[in-house]
Amino acid sequence: MITLSVNKFLATLTNLIAYAQVAFTHERGRVGDFVASFQDINVDNGDGKVILSADLLEVDDLADTSDLLEVKKPENTDEQYISVTNFKRVKMSINRYLMRGAFVNEEQLADFLGYLMSIMEATKTAYLSDELIKKLCEYEPAQETQKKTIELINTTGLTDPMQLEAANRYNANKIQKEFIKILNGMSFPTDKYNDLKYRDTLDFESLKLIIREAQNADILVDSLAFLLNSDKITEAQRWKETFAIPDEQFDGKGYDDKNYIAWLMHNKKLQFGYFYNVATSFFDSSTLNEQDFLHFSYYLDIVKAYPAVCFKISATLTPKALTAGE
Repeated sequence: MITLSVNKFLATLTNLIAYAQVAFTHERGRVGDFVASFQDINVDNGDGKVILSADLLEVDDLADTSDLLEVKKPENTDEQYISVTNFKRVKMSINRYLMRGAFVNEEQLADFLGYLMSIMEATKTAYLSDELIKKLCEYEPAQETQKKTIELINTTGLTDPMQLEAANRYNANKIQKEFIKILNGMSFPTDKYNDLKYRDTLDFESLKLIIREAQNADILVDSLAFLLNSDKITEAQRWKETFAIPDEQFDGKGYDDKNYIAWLMHNKKLQFGYFYNVATSFFDSSTLNEQDFLHFSYYLDIVKAYPAVCFKISATLTPKALTAGE
């Protein structure tokens, strides 16, 4: 409740509020880019889409006899069906007539109404972000080679600042090196990193890293700041983009069951697309209320043919690793 102040010149008068400013608290932020990075084609008709994939072919020796008419079909093909299973809406009621009593001009009213409408889109983005992170937490790779545990130095009990800084840099470098090893492994033919055991090869530009914010901060401060200024690594030796997810975003999504700190994956490994995405409104003449709706229906799933590696950390090494060359 707002209490109006008394006029300082005439105490019998009450000062009035003549200006209002809208606090635009729902900007795109990093979450907008995060959600957009997973969006694939929309399916305007039908019940979903099918993703087709195939393994590499065999190479054999040149033979003296002809096999020109022999039929050799592609082996190890896969058809993955991804269906539209989510039908959601965002509802908001606005009375444009009665709301005029809170504003002194049309411009202020229009700004606030525009802001309220933008909240519907921001609500959808936040919801999709939660669903994408939840799916990421639920994902369990089909092969053990898609799960990597990185052994780090246990810094518990370290009080010497120099030793603690050295241990933190060691850990950050160790994580970064493991990322790059897997990245390079994916750039040559291998069947280790996808759920179908297909041999594939990928460009760095096709990959992205999703990482917990705590580990990302360690890498930025303790590792990359050092390595990028040396001859050990360049930006060209990395994946296309990195998304650092705050720890609180994993709450209630099954993250604690697996404790992965990062996912290095193909851009299309986890994807969603709209069946429809439409804003509608209905005016109720009996109340002067306008009912606004944002309807969206979508598919969201993990694509088995694309590669992904999940990383964990284990603080099992002692500070002796700093001098033992481990």
